[in-house]
Amino acid sequence: MLVAEDDPNDVHLMELAAQQAAPGGVAFKIVRDGEEALAYLKGGGRFADRQRYPLPDLALLDVRMPKLDGFQVLQWIRNEPDFKNLKVFIWADSQFESDVKRAKSGGADRIIPKPNDMATLRDTLRDICKTLRDEQP
Repeated sequence: MLVAEDDPNDVHLMELAAQQAAPGGVAFKIVRDGEEALAYLKGGGRFADRQRYPLPDLALLDVRMPKLDGFQVLQWIRNEPDFKNLKVFIWADSQFESDVKRAKSGGADRIIPKPNDMATLRDTLRDICKTLRDEQP
């Protein structure tokens, strides 16, 4: 799973929650902004080694990121034929009606409110990991 999140505190909490939610199950690769997310998906620069940085089955994108926001990354993904089957979940600080509509119209598979405590974050990641495992052939 590729996670695009720019807040270092959220990244730290996500890494801790991921260890509990998917021990040994789903690999989390974290990038810090929209440009890094695109570089990862394209396999460019430091992400060229696909053994170390494999293509994800799901991208979890923060709505508000520097350089390119989650909506811009979503738009790029949906316009790339190689990524037409990539699941994209939008991670939103809030459930603003306009953000939800924009994410849905942009082709997001799911909009997830960003949890504000460790237990909810762990449960949310566990649910996402279960979704990925259930869809594996």
